[in-house]
Amino acid sequence: MNWRKIIGRITTPIFVPLRRFVVWGDQNFGTCDYQLSLEKRSGEDE
Repeated sequence: MNWRKIIGRITTPIFVPLRRFVVWGDQNFGTCDYQLSLEKRSGEDE
């Protein structure tokens, strides 16, 4: 297993919920002119 996959397995449980929380907060409380959204990365398997 290469370093990128090891780091991904460690950080994914932290950053994926954080990213979803940021998008939720932007949709509910956001005051900027741009809207954040979640998009699949190319080559990402789920």
